[in-house]
Amino acid sequence: MNTKQLKSAFQNINPDISDTEWLSIKENVVELKLNRKDDLFKEGQLQKYIAFINKGLIREFFIDNEGNENTVWFFQEDNFATDYSSFLRNAPTKNTFTCLEPTELILIPRDVILKTYDNYPSFERFGRLIAEMALIQLQDRIDNFHFLSAEERYLKYIKTYPNLFQRISLTHLSSFLGIQRPSLSRIRKKLL
Repeated sequence: MNTKQLKSAFQNINPDISDTEWLSIKENVVELKLNRKDDLFKEGQLQKYIAFINKGLIREFFIDNEGNENTVWFFQEDNFATDYSSFLRNAPTKNTFTCLEPTELILIPRDVILKTYDNYPSFERFGRLIAEMALIQLQDRIDNFHFLSAEERYLKYIKTYPNLFQRISLTHLSSFLGIQRPSLSRIRKKLL
């Protein structure tokens, strides 16, 4: 199992994680390969693990009362995929996580993470830093909707995620940006 990317991700977030602490996680991870259109998590499921993406792309979305899919986030290589709030509360997720490409994952069980937080202060700090990053991402997303026009949201997205932009459909991108697809097409034409 290739855990090199996972170890690097942990150490990028918190360089203080020792080899002993890392082994406490590494010993308990599970590898999972999913195909395009496979679900990692489905609405209503408890998230018994956090998934680290070695390769691939996952879309998080929910279905509203009118039956429309609303994209919440895209997760790509070297990122952790989870509904963090549901994971922390040990509550069923309201979202579905579907692979947009063949995806290779490393799963870290929830009980292992919690036990590691208790046993190693460096991992507890890691958890806090992850929570802070999730909060910042959420606040940025809210701010984008409040303070940026549709065109500005689009431009910011392609600047921030240039490699991801080419891997997702216009429909999914428009849903994520909160822009009707025909409007997004007009914005793209205008900018070309």
